[in-house]
Amino acid sequence: MSESPIRVLWLTPDKPEDISVGRRKIAEYLMTQGFDVTLRGTTPRTLVQSMRERNSYDVVVGTTRAGAIAGTLLSVVFSKPLLVDHIDPIRQFSETHPRWLSLPVRLLENVSFALADHVLYVYDEEAQRVRRYARLATQTDLGVSFDRFANPSDETLNRAQRRLDDEGVAGNVVIYVGGLEPIYNIEHLLEAMTYLSDWTLVVLGTGASNHRSAPRPLPERTWCISELFPTTTFPATCTRRTSVSRSWTTLIRSKYSNTGQ
Repeated sequence: MSESPIRVLWLTPDKPEDISVGRRKIAEYLMTQGFDVTLRGTTPRTLVQSMRERNSYDVVVGTTRAGAIAGTLLSVVFSKPLLVDHIDPIRQFSETHPRWLSLPVRLLENVSFALADHVLYVYDEEAQRVRRYARLATQTDLGVSFDRFANPSDETLNRAQRRLDDEGVAGNVVIYVGGLEPIYNIEHLLEAMTYLSDWTLVVLGTGASNHRSAPRPLPERTWCISELFPTTTFPATCTRRTSVSRSWTTLIRSKYSNTGQ
């Protein structure tokens, strides 16, 4: 008789599927390894829903910021192991939100670090803060497989070139891939392009700074094309065979087994 799969509740930021896709890719990999993963955006409604499912999970994973805070609450209520996936520095949140909000969030994150069985973090600037509170912490690369981006195959390059040609994009090209959020200084990038008449900016992504609500017209040679390149064109943020995905497998299994269940 086969063992029952480890049931994982993973709470993530409540964002569109084409933003922060790395967590979904890791979850997909975990499922190929026999885990039962529920990936859920964090909202008051999904928090209540998760509360009602307290006997349905063996491990809780929470991603910055609401996911980690809500995951901590559920971990305490469920008496289950908690992994905190800390992917953004608090500095970003503090720069875009008032102090009356950013300070409590900082404190709640500190509580999450202290209660977590393991904290994964990305930025060097967060290392001291995380390790001050966490009993166990590991720095990661956010699930990015650098070699796949640095050394794409000829097939990938040719396919990308054909798609650019189909859209009439030629000459010098700058490609921005990621979320269109104020914290990433998108406005400065667009302003810089107004001085580069012989370059074309290709934007792949969506978010709060989407061109449909831009405060001013985009530079003439700017293409905002979320659908021009499907996810198969460029290497996925976290592929099924990266060491990052395998490490998640080992990590979750170890935390679950350590509970003696």
